[in-house]
Amino acid sequence: MRKIILISIACLLSFKGLHAEENVRRFAPEQGQFSIGFDVTPIFNFAGNIFNNTVNNTLDPLSGTPVWDNSRAVLLPSASIMGKYMFTNNIAFTANIGLIGHNVATRMYVRDDRADLLDPFNENRLIDVRRVRQNGFSMLLGAEYRIGEGRIQGIFGGGFMFASVRNRTAFEWANQMTEINQNPTTSSFPGAFTGGHRTLETFSGNPTIWWGLATHAGVEYFIAPRVSLGATVNLYLLRERGAQTYTKTERFVEATNRVETWTTLNSPGDRATRWGTENLGGSLFISFWF
Repeated sequence: MRKIILISIACLLSFKGLHAEENVRRFAPEQGQFSIGFDVTPIFNFAGNIFNNTVNNTLDPLSGTPVWDNSRAVLLPSASIMGKYMFTNNIAFTANIGLIGHNVATRMYVRDDRADLLDPFNENRLIDVRRVRQNGFSMLLGAEYRIGEGRIQGIFGGGFMFASVRNRTAFEWANQMTEINQNPTTSSFPGAFTGGHRTLETFSGNPTIWWGLATHAGVEYFIAPRVSLGATVNLYLLRERGAQTYTKTERFVEATNRVETWTTLNSPGDRATRWGTENLGGSLFISFWF
């Protein structure tokens, strides 16, 4: 009888130990699993403004930013999509991809020079348009090592980063420059005039690119077996190759008695090396495991 009781106690303790180990292990991702993650910066932006009437109380310094160029305020982009694949129980391949693209058309009314010439009481108005286009992407490919099997796990990793952006600004002027109307009425958009010439467009010959290495360290907390919140800080080394920028303008030249256009090289392209601790792509994130 005594042996039966001892055996039963041993089996019970073993079962509890296995059950506890299973409960701990079930929070850690295993070989073959993958995750999709998102930057939670928009949540902080919303929380920062929900209790007041302002719109600029945010935690932007904690946001995930694949590339931030302070000299030109180029942001690529402020949120990105993250992915991880568990190669082993402790090692994962990682990817972080961000996209940006916009075409903003700013429109302003302007007097109709031709109609005003024919009718001084004319009230018709034309529309000048300024179009700003920016397109780019960023990616961070690497690997990550995971420590721990409970709800809180340490994550350490690094990888190669590449980003590219292209910019173009074009003006659509309603009043044409002609021999009769050598100085047409023009809206006062920023960059509308360059050295007495009316600007038609500014553009870059090639995209501005960044490349380099980035390492990260942080923690990941599982709020559920397949849902985790994470925070990391990065140490990066990036090289920048700026694009050549051009400006196309027009002006009436009295010597030739016609409108002529010029394309001028403004900058041969910047070069820069940047390094330090910064948050690149999902420093505050939520991940869903499958």
